Amino acid sequence: MAPIRAIVEALELSLKETYEFYLHFLGLLSDLTDLHCELLEARKHKHLATKEDKNPDMRLANNSLAVRMRQSPILQEYASSAVVNWRSNDSLLRRLLNKLLASDAYRNYLSAEPSIEADTTFWAEVYRDLIFCDEDVAEELEAYSPFWDNPLQITEKYGCEEMPDIETIDEAVEELKAQGNYRYVRADTVPVEIAKDFVLKTIRKMKDNEGPDSGISPMYKDPSDRQFAIDLISLTIENGQDYRQKLQSYLINWDGERVADIDMLIMQMAMVEISEMDEIPAHISINEYIELAKSYSTPKSYAFINGVLDKLAQQMAKKKSR
Repeated sequence: MAPIRAIVEALELSLKETYEFYLHFLGLLSDLTDLHCELLEARKHKHLATKEDKNPDMRLANNSLAVRMRQSPILQEYASSAVVNWRSNDSLLRRLLNKLLASDAYRNYLSAEPSIEADTTFWAEVYRDLIFCDEDVAEELEAYSPFWDNPLQITEKYGCEEMPDIETIDEAVEELKAQGNYRYVRADTVPVEIAKDFVLKTIRKMKDNEGPDSGISPMYKDPSDRQFAIDLISLTIENGQDYRQKLQSYLINWDGERVADIDMLIMQMAMVEISEMDEIPAHISINEYIELAKSYSTPKSYAFINGVLDKLAQQMAKKKSR
């Protein structure tokens, strides 16, 4: 196993990359709007400008979210140090803008009553339905980030009693798929998926009469959050064997060696949080790790983990009350 220091450094790099993806995606909103404004202005001055060219619809050009993104000190600071930006790929930006202007989301936006709610609804739909699923956007980000897309980094999840022989693995996978006990997780794209989720949350919660950075998440909500992540991963690794032994008593009718590694790791992390992080209620911790199991383990694992952690939390609560 790698030294804890190296693992912590890898964790912090992943957190940093995730946050940079988040800011990079948010910056696309104002870049698309700026390009739209530039094209509208150019059409006004062309030789045979039409009435529509001279008096264009300025609804998108003046949308409140783009104004806020342009004025955001957080995004300005990121843009000044970013290795790449959306404006460096003019053809991609133009294609995305054309895709946006031809979309149902844009038509609905123009017919809606002007409001911050209309702006947020429109941009959330654009990101979700047009940008996040665009292959050219994926290719653009893959070019400079190891987190974007790597077909070799796939974590497969098998919900079976015994690991099948390598000669029969394909047959076993098909059988597990039919039973609903198989899934795969693209572990390499986790930072990107988290960033996408936070972009949508940021857009949807923006309101009128707020400062330019209001709604844009800082890398850490509180300085203690960084230390929490470091402590969680460090204690899980340092005391891993001890926690595995303690968990064994809660694995009724289960051989600890046959519990999936990812399930054991999730439960070990939960034990650290419940036993060492007193500021977090146990039921909150349990719910968080159940969600992790739903995302990264087999379809049935979360129910198993819920049962084990619930018993563990009850037992620990009894010991603390003595």
